[in-house]
Amino acid sequence: MPRNHGRKLTGTARKKDQRVLRGSAFTYLTRNQSLKKLQLSLPEFRKLCILKGIYPRKPHKAPKGKDKTYYLRKDILYLMHDPLLAKFAAHRAWKKKLKRYKDKKMTDSVTALRASKPVYSLNHLVKERYPTFVDALGDLDDALCMVYLFSVMPATVKIHTKRSDNCRRLAREFNNYIVLSNSLRKSFLSHRGIFYQAEVMGQKLTWLIPYQFTNKVVKDVDYKVMLTFLEFYEVLMGFVNYKLYQTLGLTYPPVLSKEKIEEGADGLDAIVRELKEATPSVAPLLLKTTPLVLGKGSQPSSKKGLKAQEESKKNLSSLGDALAKIAAAEEDSEAEVSEPEIVDEEGDDSSEEENEEDDDDASSEGPWEGNDAAEKKEGEAEADTNLDEFATDSNAKLLKKMNVYASLFSKFHFWVSREVSLHPLQFVIAAFGGKVSFYTESGTVKENDPSITHHISDRPRPPKTRLNRDYIQPQWVFDCINHLVILPASTYAPGTPLPPHLSPFVDDVAEGYIPEYRKTIDEIYSQVHGESLLGATSSIPLDESDDEASEDDEERFARELAQEKKGTYQKDGPKHTSSKVSAKKRQRVEEAEQEETAVALLPNKKRRILERIKYSKRLRQSEIDKLEDKKKKLSEGSASIGKGGVISYEKK
Repeated sequence: MPRNHGRKLTGTARKKDQRVLRGSAFTYLTRNQSLKKLQLSLPEFRKLCILKGIYPRKPHKAPKGKDKTYYLRKDILYLMHDPLLAKFAAHRAWKKKLKRYKDKKMTDSVTALRASKPVYSLNHLVKERYPTFVDALGDLDDALCMVYLFSVMPATVKIHTKRSDNCRRLAREFNNYIVLSNSLRKSFLSHRGIFYQAEVMGQKLTWLIPYQFTNKVVKDVDYKVMLTFLEFYEVLMGFVNYKLYQTLGLTYPPVLSKEKIEEGADGLDAIVRELKEATPSVAPLLLKTTPLVLGKGSQPSSKKGLKAQEESKKNLSSLGDALAKIAAAEEDSEAEVSEPEIVDEEGDDSSEEENEEDDDDASSEGPWEGNDAAEKKEGEAEADTNLDEFATDSNAKLLKKMNVYASLFSKFHFWVSREVSLHPLQFVIAAFGGKVSFYTESGTVKENDPSITHHISDRPRPPKTRLNRDYIQPQWVFDCINHLVILPASTYAPGTPLPPHLSPFVDDVAEGYIPEYRKTIDEIYSQVHGESLLGATSSIPLDESDDEASEDDEERFARELAQEKKGTYQKDGPKHTSSKVSAKKRQRVEEAEQEETAVALLPNKKRRILERIKYSKRLRQSEIDKLEDKKKKLSEGSASIGKGGVISYEKK
């Protein structure tokens, strides 16, 4: 029965009824209220919220108490219209019927019922949560980490073999795209696994891959929640891989026979060999300029859609020709760049080609012929200006860097020993244009092949070595790609202590401490590329230079006073030094007083924030001082590095 029993509320009763529909009591719903409204069980509600991306909220004022879990009312109303609710209800009815048939021992009915189990699709959720392809790429980090994690997990009662195989397939297909497009940028070996970072269509993707050891299934982890996330991420990765392969003009999924999978490491080498033949050479340069919408199909149904697709292909091909010619002009050091036809996807050039085709179709209509010719000339002029933009210094540097990404290891042939983990090395080397070989029973390349330039080993140097190749440890590959330069192989020779493996995800200039090996690598990089990786450290700020100059003046003044007392002072030095020093001291005292006055006038809240900032700076400076002290003791010989990188200090 309604609260007012069918009567119209007036006066005070109406005001009391309206109070209930205001504020937090109306905006938020508790979890029990949500379950009653959706008519779901708690596991089904959790699964639906994870798939739809709905999370609990913390209201400013809890209407039902602080020990409750709250959701926004509009989120619950949003869930009520999802077709998954009907699928969940059908699944509940199916489970009840299956249990009844089992209790009655109706074997034939149980078999038939299991064959007709309700199945639901999550494709509509991907389209709802990520309207454009760039949005999907921006939220792909968690999906990559989850898929790569379950690709190495052992099969258990909760983790089925099909799920692990599907994750392994999705991860292999994504690796193939990264190799073909030369999108890999960084990699770091940590105790938790291997971190990778790639740049796909302007979006930086960072993910973690566990080492390929025997992973134990921990019991205190809720795998139901993780598998629910994985269920959505698998569908998302399928969409993303399809669109990425479509940008390269390749069929998805790539089909391979069992023989080719056995030839290469997990099929990566075989897929790359097949797909590179069908991939255009300029494809990596076009990846950042191709906007895609996730919800649109690959085959347009209307004539306009087919026409637009053909025009976009022409635009991409002309843009690729222009970029390729600019790169060739840079290599030949020519002053002038040739004038290929270039089309800006977001500009008016696509409309110019439409006007040209419309002109061919409607040639009998004379008044539009002259206008189309004028527009065509304007389009050619705009194309020339766009080409000049591509020929600027910044774009030339970008092209040069893209060439380094694609050809850093292009002249090298690596042989990977059996004791070395093959999959990460093969992925990294292939992504930077190198060739990898390893031992297989039916392999065509043997260990004594004369074309091999680098031998990767994780054991002491073998007694029989070949003079035409370099023997290195696996860390050399990762350090080279992180700094985009070929480092000396003698530093990473098998059996020798390795240099520190510096993280490419840490900005040493911003942290305030630059390791010595980073400076050594910077010298090698500046010799090869003509610029410094640590360019920001070479320029000293004005305040620091003034402080250093004032300290020099103070030291000089103190030294001159000591010489006057001894009677050995010479008047050849600079005059009026004491006046300069006193003026600078007075200026610093005034600045300190002004700063104290400004801090005293701040409100308490902002003053506490300022104190926290200063405290964090002091902590960072103390850590830098500790590192400098360790480095000083190691250089003096009062400390040494033992096993496992532990520093031991000498007792005084």
